[in-house]
Amino acid sequence: MIVLTIAAVVVVGVVVASSDKVAYQRLPGGPDEIARAYADAVETRDPVKLTDVDCAPSAEYPASKSVAGFAEHGTTVRIGARCQNEATRVSFDVEIRRTDAAPDPSILWVTQEEGGSWCVGLGGTGLPA
Repeated sequence: MIVLTIAAVVVVGVVVASSDKVAYQRLPGGPDEIARAYADAVETRDPVKLTDVDCAPSAEYPASKSVAGFAEHGTTVRIGARCQNEATRVSFDVEIRRTDAAPDPSILWVTQEEGGSWCVGLGGTGLPA
């Protein structure tokens, strides 16, 4: 019985350790509010808020790693005008600034999920994918 209990704990531990699921709580608001929440998360170096707005947060690329990179490079994100409006996707012009590089124009996609909440499409660095 003890052997089975130990085996079950080991199996559960391996499954949990290899999971790419991350706890998050979607923020309320439409695409404009979520885009601003993303920029605020970058500015304040807030990994919880960054995770909450990320469409696909993962354990492999945790938000804490992203915000450490933001701090190291002095990263800021300025949200510009809406570029494209679709029923479930809105894009915004963004300018990414770092202290060690020229400003980088990019696009931030904000997507509506099945449950109705909105999230942003981020890459592993926490910047727009």
